[in-house]
Amino acid sequence: MSRVNETFAQYFTPEQVAGLQARRVEGEATAAQWPDLIAAVRAEMDAGTDPSHPRVRALADRWAELLAAFHRGDPELRARLDRMRTENPAEVSAAGAPDQAMIDWIGRVPRG
Repeated sequence: MSRVNETFAQYFTPEQVAGLQARRVEGEATAAQWPDLIAAVRAEMDAGTDPSHPRVRALADRWAELLAAFHRGDPELRARLDRMRTENPAEVSAAGAPDQAMIDWIGRVPRG
């Protein structure tokens, strides 16, 4: 079992892991969108773009869509994902996920 899989097993029930694995195939197209989105968000951060800029708001909307595709509105799954990320930031970032600074920055984007 890979280290990432071991980490998942610590935070999600076996049923949740099975559900995530079953959705993995259908989610591969969605997951493939994260690297480009993360790169675009990082570029805006590095450029000092204000989080309220329409371009950033569009990125934040896409971020929310991709995140929702992962947890599918399940608040427990979302909470476990957040806990895993919070407790294992280096490992999660090394797997290609956004770092905490990026998550905090995208969280400052005005909604609505």
